[in-house]
Amino acid sequence: MTVVAGMIFNRNQGAIIADKLGSTPQRTYDLISKIHQIHNPIPVSIANAGNGNQNSEATSTILEYLKNENPAQITPSKIGGALRELVSDKKRDTFKAQLYSRFGLTEDEMIAGTTTEGVKINDRLMQEYIQILNSQSVSINNPDYQFLIMTDNGKIDLHSIKGHDNNIAKISRPYEVLGYEDAADLSLKNFFESMPQEERVYLDAKKGLVALANALNTSSNTNPGVGSLPDVNFHDNGKIYSLTEDSSRLYSELAKLNSLNILRDDFTQGLVKDMFYDKLNFEDAHKEFKNELKATNKEDKAELILRGYKR
Repeated sequence: MTVVAGMIFNRNQGAIIADKLGSTPQRTYDLISKIHQIHNPIPVSIANAGNGNQNSEATSTILEYLKNENPAQITPSKIGGALRELVSDKKRDTFKAQLYSRFGLTEDEMIAGTTTEGVKINDRLMQEYIQILNSQSVSINNPDYQFLIMTDNGKIDLHSIKGHDNNIAKISRPYEVLGYEDAADLSLKNFFESMPQEERVYLDAKKGLVALANALNTSSNTNPGVGSLPDVNFHDNGKIYSLTEDSSRLYSELAKLNSLNILRDDFTQGLVKDMFYDKLNFEDAHKEFKNELKATNKEDKAELILRGYKR
């Protein structure tokens, strides 16, 4: 499981963020891309918070689908419908493969009650098949996928799809969180409730970007399976911006130190803005970061905090 959060800053700007931690029964990885983007025919970001392998395959397929569509005909509902169909097909294929591995028979044979050679399947195997089908029916019809979709077709829209829901839902509030949503959702709720209504309507993007990083940091501190570097897509007037690996780590550290009042709001938001808007490279951004800490006599304290000491 992971955490994925999306936020609409204003009509022309928004962002989706996710952690990059993934795992298998043997080990964990910090190189899982959970956000995919396409620039043509319209800017679209798709993030998944469910089964990683199935979601990644479905996302890659839908991105190919979008490339061949007329921009005027692309709607979130069409994207959602295609995603549901793709993931459901994948779940069905997985079930068929498990069935064949266990019995050496195809689902068509089990449904017919006879093999392709005309041999009747005995009652014991048929009973086992029915039991497996009944136990799997919920997950087949409602696969464990969760998507956030950000589109920019003249204005920023945010939609979600969840495995237990047959419909794509347009997000009416300024943000949405999927996956391990409790801590991140509370962080973003508190962020929006701390500002007056007029500021929420046209949110300064740099404030929103810092808030998203804070939400991810909060979830990482609270939930198992969430961690590693932030992966973020920033939508800005028809373009999508992202960060390099080193800059992503610095972005997370800036938000953490800001939340602990080690870094000033204006400095943190300004440097984050430069990193996204002006593509300020990591070396120059890190130099500004170090200079700010030195100027405020907080260099040692910041270093200890980032190394995990309780200071």
